Amino acid sequence: MRAGFWILFVALSVIGCKGGETPPEAQSPTAPKEAPAQPAEQPEQDPGATAGQAANDEAAAHGADAPAEAPPTAREEPKPAAPEIPLCDPAWGAAAERCGTLAGAELAPVQPLLDGRLHLNPLPGAIKVPKARSIMGADEADTDETRLFLEKGQEKFVIMAYEPYNLWGEDFTQAIHGIFAPPEGEKHTVCRVPLDTADDTVQRFAVTPLKLNLSGEAVLVLRLFVGHPDGSMQRVDFFVNPQLAQEEAGCISLARRIASSLSLGPKRLDKSARQAVVTGTTIALPAEWVISLQKGPDFEVHQIKRFVPLGMPQPLLAVYKGRHPRRIDTEGDVRRVPVTLGGQETEWILREQPAAEDRSAWHSGDVVYFTDHGLATHLFYGTPPAYLSEVQAMLAHFD
Repeated sequence: MRAGFWILFVALSVIGCKGGETPPEAQSPTAPKEAPAQPAEQPEQDPGATAGQAANDEAAAHGADAPAEAPPTAREEPKPAAPEIPLCDPAWGAAAERCGTLAGAELAPVQPLLDGRLHLNPLPGAIKVPKARSIMGADEADTDETRLFLEKGQEKFVIMAYEPYNLWGEDFTQAIHGIFAPPEGEKHTVCRVPLDTADDTVQRFAVTPLKLNLSGEAVLVLRLFVGHPDGSMQRVDFFVNPQLAQEEAGCISLARRIASSLSLGPKRLDKSARQAVVTGTTIALPAEWVISLQKGPDFEVHQIKRFVPLGMPQPLLAVYKGRHPRRIDTEGDVRRVPVTLGGQETEWILREQPAAEDRSAWHSGDVVYFTDHGLATHLFYGTPPAYLSEVQAMLAHFD
């Protein structure tokens, strides 16, 4: 039997259209200290705003996520099993009603999403266009984000696909119920739609808004969570402009028709422990960690992320190489730890946020050092305690 995958269709009533010299072990992130074992883990804006930690100035300028603050408190206590999600009405995937001039169009040939992780048949004329960024910004890596954009006269239809590096696991349904707990759950209907396949392990879920929110420049009409056979989860969002959204029933139906064409692509992610090169430095990448690369006009950012279950805090280690590093805010309750990197004296800026009612415990830090050619290396990270030792082990390779 073929390996199965899950798809969760969601249409939300929200708007959206994103080493060296080793200091004392207890202080430096380059000298791993065993972390206590703890369980690990948007607003919608212009199509495809990604989830993540609070971005710092460098992240805003260069396109890198920089988790300087703790995310909301993770689900750390066991919860009762989620109730069974009912089957959708058989007419859920019926042909689209009117959605401007788009509803009756025959779907275009297959397009790869996320560098080939997924395939989908979009509307004719849809092209791959990254989100607009500042002149000094960097496009998201295609491995992390794909944007298909269609503009026909005054009509706009956008598909955003994301690789959030989440695991769907056995508690996937429980996590979904957590996302759509009241008050969100009161704004949507949730149902399960079997795929047209002989593999009975394949399932998909549909979450449909009771009323679309038309107050922004773009309206999210459908969301998919895709459970991949390798245990990972992808997300695909469908947006229309407010003009099209006036015909919400037809536009939701159209998005569902396009979504029904979704299939797995040939691309597979390597989640094994292995050696990897990051800005010229070879590091030992632990299992479950992956690397994506953003390239700007005169810089690059490697984002090293760990797969975590949906709804749990996600650690990030980012490495910027360029001429204009921007450090995380150095004010407030921070620790400064001297260190020698790249043959020069510099310092780590470290922060430790204890667990609180509204957030999980969180460790973060950053350091900048320069090479002989005037290029700067900026290392910055954010992680819950459970993965701190893994982050520190990778940082130890930079000198």
